[in-house]
Amino acid sequence: MLYPLYTNKQINIPYLLKIGDGKVKKIGKYLADKNLTNAVIFWSEGIQRLLADRLYPGLEENGVKAVYEQDVRFINIEEITKITFSLPKAAEVIVGIGGGKALDFAKFSAHLLKLPFVSVPTSTSNDGFCSPNSSLIVDGKRKTVKASIPFGVVADLEVVRESPQICLYSGVGDMVSKITALYERLSRDDDNAGDSNSIVNQKKYL
Repeated sequence: MLYPLYTNKQINIPYLLKIGDGKVKKIGKYLADKNLTNAVIFWSEGIQRLLADRLYPGLEENGVKAVYEQDVRFINIEEITKITFSLPKAAEVIVGIGGGKALDFAKFSAHLLKLPFVSVPTSTSNDGFCSPNSSLIVDGKRKTVKASIPFGVVADLEVVRESPQICLYSGVGDMVSKITALYERLSRDDDNAGDSNSIVNQKKYL
C-alpha cells in the first residue's frame, strides 16, 4: 500500500537549542537574550551543589534573578499543582536542571502557568528532556501527562560526560526501543502479516 505525502503536518521543536561544552555558564545570557530575567529553577537532588559555580555567575552577569528554587523530591501531580500556583507572580520562565523528575516537574509546572520551559538535562538516559509530556504520579500510579514542548533545551556536554556511564547505555536502549516500536506500530497500522510494506521501506534506511 502506498501512503500519500502529507504536507499539512506541523512538528513542534524547541525555539532555543544550545548544545556544546560550557553551556550551563551561558544560561543567563540565553535567558536575557529572550528578555526572560525572572527565573524559577527546579533542580534534581544534589545537582545544585555540583553546578552552582557554573550557573550563578552567568545569571548575575546578565541580570537574571532566580525568584524561586527547589530541589525536586517528588512528582505527585497534586503537590506539583499546589507549588506551581504559589510561585512568585514575577516568574517569567521555568528552568529544569537535572534528570527525569526535575524536568518532568518543571515542564508540567510551566505548562500549567503557560510559561516558557527551558530544559537543562544532565544526562542522556532518555529523550524525555525534549518531549511534550511529563511522567507524573496520578492517583498513586505513574502516568504520562500532557505538557508542552520545551521552549528551550540547553545541553552542556561537559556535564553530560560527567554523568554515570549507565546513563549513556540507558539512552542507547531508549533509542533502539523506539525503532522496534516503530516497526510494531507500522505493521499494526498496515494490518498485514509479516513485514508490511511500511517496514520493508523502513528497512531500506536502517
